[in-house]
Amino acid sequence: FLTYQYCEKGAKVMQYGEIGSTFYIILQGKVGIQIPIAVQKQADALTNPKDNSKTEVKKVETELILTEVATLSTGKSFGELALLTNRPRSATIVCKEPCHLACLERASYEYILKQREQKELNWMINFLWSIPLFSQWTKRGLAKLHYYFTPRIYN
Repeated sequence: FLTYQYCEKGAKVMQYGEIGSTFYIILQGKVGIQIPIAVQKQADALTNPKDNSKTEVKKVETELILTEVATLSTGKSFGELALLTNRPRSATIVCKEPCHLACLERASYEYILKQREQKELNWMINFLWSIPLFSQWTKRGLAKLHYYFTPRIYN
């Protein structure tokens, strides 16, 4: 069921957009979560090389730039979203230091953890929907957002 993977600093464990088949648990190390952020570039004017005249142009191009939004360390896990939703990976994961990872392929993950993870994810999404700020968000958007929360227990 469980396999081991060692990754050097800078290694990409998974890539945004690829089809996911593995769930990862960080046994030791730190990884960065990178998501694509749309950046718009606008060209205001073009110069004609023949007579140096300028022509105004309102051309807007959108470029996706991977931006680190969170760090996960020892004891944390990642990769379940693609397994739960059967969608491509929603983030790129890069090792920030040498990492030791435990890996579960899809069949083992579904057998061992899927129901528990799905129940936890649904609870978080429903909780976030109950907050007015998040009431109009999509289920997928909230599923991505839940990665940025750290549970805290207060006595």
